[in-house]
Amino acid sequence: MSEILVITCPSGKQCSRLIPLVYNNGKFKLRLAAHSQISASKLEAQYPDAEVVSTDLQSLPDCLKLLHGATAINAVLPSLHSREKEIGLNLVDAAVTESQREGNLFKHFVFSSVLCTQHRNLMQHDLKSYVEERLFLSPLDCWTILKPTNFMDAYPVAMLAGQENPVLEKWWKPEHKNSVIALRDLAEASAKVLHQRELHYLAEYQLCSTMPISELEIIKIIEKRIGKSIELKTPTFETGVSKLVRALFGGKETSAPAGARSILELASEGDSRPDIVHDTVERLILFYNRRGLKGSPNILRWVLGREPTTVEQWVDSVAPDYQSSNMTIDSEDLTLDLPRIMALHGGGTNSTIFRMQCRVLERALRPYFRFVYAEAPFPAQPGPDVTQVYSDYGPFKSWLRIRPEDPIQDAGDVAHKIGTSLVKAQFEDDRRGATGKWVGLIGFSQGAKLAASILYSQQMQRRERDIGMDNNNHNGTMSDYRFALLLAGRGPLVWLQQDPGSPIPQGLVDAAQPTTSTSNLWESDSDVEESAVEHLLRVPTIHVHGLNDPGLKLHRQLLHRYCDPSTSKLLEWDGVHRVAIKTKDVSMIVDQVLSVAREAGVAV
Repeated sequence: MSEILVITCPSGKQCSRLIPLVYNNGKFKLRLAAHSQISASKLEAQYPDAEVVSTDLQSLPDCLKLLHGATAINAVLPSLHSREKEIGLNLVDAAVTESQREGNLFKHFVFSSVLCTQHRNLMQHDLKSYVEERLFLSPLDCWTILKPTNFMDAYPVAMLAGQENPVLEKWWKPEHKNSVIALRDLAEASAKVLHQRELHYLAEYQLCSTMPISELEIIKIIEKRIGKSIELKTPTFETGVSKLVRALFGGKETSAPAGARSILELASEGDSRPDIVHDTVERLILFYNRRGLKGSPNILRWVLGREPTTVEQWVDSVAPDYQSSNMTIDSEDLTLDLPRIMALHGGGTNSTIFRMQCRVLERALRPYFRFVYAEAPFPAQPGPDVTQVYSDYGPFKSWLRIRPEDPIQDAGDVAHKIGTSLVKAQFEDDRRGATGKWVGLIGFSQGAKLAASILYSQQMQRRERDIGMDNNNHNGTMSDYRFALLLAGRGPLVWLQQDPGSPIPQGLVDAAQPTTSTSNLWESDSDVEESAVEHLLRVPTIHVHGLNDPGLKLHRQLLHRYCDPSTSKLLEWDGVHRVAIKTKDVSMIVDQVLSVAREAGVAV
């Protein structure tokens, strides 16, 4: 029987990297602490095999319920929460109570604190020191304290690489040196501590990937990698405070009542004291304007059993082979006569973001194909992975409803608007002078689901035409697409025909259904009637799955339940829910795309 591992702040920067390393690995059954019902719905969709619990960590009774029956907890506290100390104390006290319950299984309390809690000038460091003290004074002898430094992942490399004249406005003066840590290093170290358990009892680990390095030095590394000069701006103190709070909580500055000082009325959801959060941010910026957070990578090196990630390695991993702004319109014109691929972005992003995500893949395929990026018709909320990197690239769009709580629309209207978006992309590319045939589709996440559904719609229209049943009630998606590259796509397929009298084939859903729902997804072969072959997509497809993607099970179901095995190919890579950018992964995809395209009769 798997042990229950409780994870708090599961949607945050730390745990979104940790969870793929411990999810469905046989040792742990995850219990994820969601702070709201909306968060719970997202987590349930991302991690269908995890137990998701809506809980208030400010409530000791809720924390007691959260820890009941658990073997371990990875305790991450909400960033800059005015009651961060109380939340931490509640979790420690709940663990102590659980450890003393008859028949308990509790064995490990892992607390993600912060480097140098001795810095009393930093309020969030000071608050965490009280939680550490609570552990020290508790009867527990099975705790481990992880003390990571600042994250190097905070640098928006992809955004800078996508700008013609990159500008980076920091929150404080950039000349002071800080040690930094790669989130992937922190996730790997956390997973090792959780798995190895007893080896790390009563240990405090200062975790840094690097020796102290200034932001000016980091910017030079990024400039060298992306081939562009970055203009670095240092804001005023007040502007820095405003920008940091927005970056943390996604909010905007509002005015206080007349005669009162203007404050940012935004904090973590459920935090009733944003004024205290504002005080914390002010002191944080004052600290980093004068000094840095410094530590050694020696301990992290020992925990990982390898060299920690350098800044150069991290930058390479998020922006390798990025084509600099030297690309001119002439280089784009070289693709005008090439076969065209329609590119469909994921839900909660947009075509501009998808172009940046596909930068390495498009560059590798540019000698053979012209990529055209379509924009989805419906406004949408961005996901946490999007806002971390592309928060300045809105508005964000979606092809289909993402969540059950999203506004309900008529399925026929949805299909019509999707078709209109695709026709618009085709028309605008024709106006640019492109003449190549439309031969393929590429989609990521929701875009992959749509790409497969478009192929299926095309397949059914051809069948109706062949048997003389074509009623010409098409949705604008009809083209002679020969294949599709599906990056992290999930089922079920969506019925895009607009004829209200047209029956939906078994296993498909109409276009009004939320894409996070799996209620119509066949779980096993026994769910599929022997005669039910009408749902199978027979147009060639290439499925690219990240082995560390939380939705991997659902992506495999699209492949195995909805695609003809004789016309589908599977590629797997060591990645999470994103578009592959490393050279070896992209080369594998390019080789398969060219092979499938040639087999489908595309002259490349």
